[in-house]
Amino acid sequence: MRSPIARTCLAALALLAATATGPATAQQDPADVVMVLDASGSMWGRVEDRYKIEIAREVLADLLADWTPSVRLGLIAYGHRSDDDCSDIETVVPVGQVDPDAVMATVNRLQPRGRTPLTDALRLAAETIGYRERPATVILLSDGVETCGGDPCAVAAEMERAGVDLTAHVIGFDVLDPADQARLSCIAESTGGEFHTAGTADELSDALAAVGASVSEPEPAPAPARADVTVEPPDPVAGSEVTVHWQGPDAEGDYIALVAPGAPDMSFGVYAYTRDGNPLTLRAPEDPGSYEARYVSGPERSVLARAPFTVTVAAVTLDAPDAVDAGARFQVSWVGPDDHRDYVTIVQAGAAQGEYGNYTRTERGNPLTVRAPDQPGQYELRYNTGQSGETLAAVPIVVRETSASLDAPEAVDAGADVQVAWTGPDNDRDYVTIVEAGAAQGEYGNYTRTERGNPLTVRAPDEPGQYELRYNTGQSGETLAAVPIVVRETTASLDAPEAVDAGADVQVAWTGPDNQRDYITIVEAGAAQGEYGNYTRTERGNPLTIRAPDEPGQYELRYNTGQSGETLAAVPVTVREVTATVQAPPIIAAGTEFSVRWTGPDHHRDYITIVEADAGAGEYGNYTRTDRGNPLTLAAPESPGAYEIRYNTGQSGRTLARQPVTVE
Repeated sequence: MRSPIARTCLAALALLAATATGPATAQQDPADVVMVLDASGSMWGRVEDRYKIEIAREVLADLLADWTPSVRLGLIAYGHRSDDDCSDIETVVPVGQVDPDAVMATVNRLQPRGRTPLTDALRLAAETIGYRERPATVILLSDGVETCGGDPCAVAAEMERAGVDLTAHVIGFDVLDPADQARLSCIAESTGGEFHTAGTADELSDALAAVGASVSEPEPAPAPARADVTVEPPDPVAGSEVTVHWQGPDAEGDYIALVAPGAPDMSFGVYAYTRDGNPLTLRAPEDPGSYEARYVSGPERSVLARAPFTVTVAAVTLDAPDAVDAGARFQVSWVGPDDHRDYVTIVQAGAAQGEYGNYTRTERGNPLTVRAPDQPGQYELRYNTGQSGETLAAVPIVVRETSASLDAPEAVDAGADVQVAWTGPDNDRDYVTIVEAGAAQGEYGNYTRTERGNPLTVRAPDEPGQYELRYNTGQSGETLAAVPIVVRETTASLDAPEAVDAGADVQVAWTGPDNQRDYITIVEAGAAQGEYGNYTRTERGNPLTIRAPDEPGQYELRYNTGQSGETLAAVPVTVREVTATVQAPPIIAAGTEFSVRWTGPDHHRDYITIVEADAGAGEYGNYTRTDRGNPLTLAAPESPGAYEIRYNTGQSGRTLARQPVTVE
């Protein structure tokens, strides 16, 4: 037996399902309906001493008993499988003809337990019903607002803009907070639907009846829309821009389409919406032949006006040399449509349609420049459309083989610069490089671009051995010429004191290649190859000066190459510890100046400073360099407390001496 609540709203819901998007025209089927049912844990709440889920089941059962057979229905539920899972959304009944018993068997198995992912449920409902292609109605029954961080209002507005005809009716069941009601009502407002609240069973019945009544009155069929459309020019060139003037209702979803005669009414082809302006600019199809411009009504899903036109073939020509050198740039004059992204390319003779090699867009000018491949042979220049890659014109062209030569010494010292005289095409980014003998094609080591002059300079590797000088193309790295060259081993020597004070300057006499950026450095004994500490470039003179580290210990002086850091010579050196003393009054008045006597190495930028007693290593406060004299003057801090006078090295800030003082 049907309950009073169910009987009151049954007729309204049945009518709502059948007419939710307005009367169907002769060309339309009734809109499909997807119902979204709240099965979250809050549906175990009570309304007038009855569980809300029980009321919902009862209403649905009576509704389905008298369902309109021509209206297909789907049912989506959320929150019924997991306590805390925002992805718990399921199409429990796919859109299709209604089997009341089967649907209710599914609904009765739903056990509310989870959260309320309204946004994703609404999106799934719209996608399920195919709202972009046909009118769609969603009925959302919820007893709460989004609890998964989504924004159903924004999604509803987005779908309304994208859909042909999407209507969402929303009923807030036992949603009493005005702010929560607003969060639900915006879904209906964005899509042209209705929003109702229900705080009791009777109010729920009234709300459902009101939604049904709002759509129960069929709207009068509109008068046939009038439209007109014209194409300029009437015989456009394939791929060119055409201007379409139109007259029509300019309703939401109306569009202008360029299609072949006989295409289905709702075909798109090349299209633009009337909302984008009048006239509209579209691109003519690439294939020549007969076409028509159509004014298509989005709401009526029919063609309101047609205008036939013919797409013609543009006269396209290319003018270029019969032959060019491999890798060279050459000019091409052209005649063609110059449509968006059209291009001229060079490909092997007989290459498939749409293939391309080096290319230049026609928008770059006329004539334009194309670069020939590095490989000699038979090629074609092609004018291709940017839209489909169709070839509109082609001419043959021969790519001639090029040659090169190199003249350089037979041997060179490791790391030294070697002068190389050359002949060759000097194409863009061509270069001369030095590589190990037998290296693979395209490999390179130190190199210099041919654009840098003739002769040019290439630096030899630091590793001695058998090498080759090669002339390589800048485009593909192909080797046009190669000559062998021997890289000879080089030596070096160092002469320096056996020991030096920490932080002091040490003079080093040296012999060595003095190649670019070679340097002498001091590092800890046994340091890895290529490591460096304080250093001086050999270009600074002989002998040269290097500063010893502040930390005492065993070190090495090394002659390293500037190119790879390889060590050519090394000698041991001991860095001796140095000491210092500071003497100042034990009590100092805050903010006053006071004298400090000191002893110490007085190395470059050494200084006396006053810091808090617990200051970390290397910290400093007010200070004076030791090169300012002895005794020297310091300013006391303004804040009283426990402090230290420290002698710190200028190189690393290492403290060599300290004395506690009190600032009062």
